[in-house]
Amino acid sequence: MLFEFSDEQLEFRTVVSRFLNDMSPSREVRRLMETEEGYDPVVWKKMSDELGLQALIIPEEYGGSGGSLVDLIGVFEETGYALMCAPYFSTIGLAANILLQSQDDEAKAEYLPEIASGLMIGTAAVPLGSPQSISSSALIFANGSGKKYFLDGVAPVVMDAHVSDLLIVIANTSSGPSLFVVRSKSPGVSTRQLSTGDLTRKFARLTLTNSPGRLIGREGGA
Repeated sequence: MLFEFSDEQLEFRTVVSRFLNDMSPSREVRRLMETEEGYDPVVWKKMSDELGLQALIIPEEYGGSGGSLVDLIGVFEETGYALMCAPYFSTIGLAANILLQSQDDEAKAEYLPEIASGLMIGTAAVPLGSPQSISSSALIFANGSGKKYFLDGVAPVVMDAHVSDLLIVIANTSSGPSLFVVRSKSPGVSTRQLSTGDLTRKFARLTLTNSPGRLIGREGGA
């Protein structure tokens, strides 16, 4: 299969590349690698205000630009070339993308506008292994009904969990693995940053202790 970016996508990549040349030079990458947060909030805001990167694949009805995953691929490649230290993949590639695929219109309307505006950082606590093994590898469990549940357990390795406002968690219920949104400032939520080989990305251990969560979609639908 022959694949090529359109002229518009190539032009946008050039704009992103120039932005990263200014905002993510090697000296800045080295500086941010040594910080606890691992990113610069000022640059994160510029990514939203000047380029609309957080809004790229979010539909217009939720405050986004309505771009495609192909548009996003170009941005991921450019941020990869620049070794950019920012929670962009965790927020857009993981959290926003999961919400978009969830078919839960209420959840989309509740969370996607804040992500699109750059005001919300997100990530996903996803068990390791194949989809068939999720129920046995998920170490978090949820009890409740309706949209209100309480979650207990540990996600050993979660990208950018320590700076995320929104945590999308796969937890086991009586109906099987299910998706939940947990706010990072909710009771019982704690993170412990991990030491890893790639210092341009930050990871943390996430622990939930009777933490309130909102069901996304249906039970067993993860």
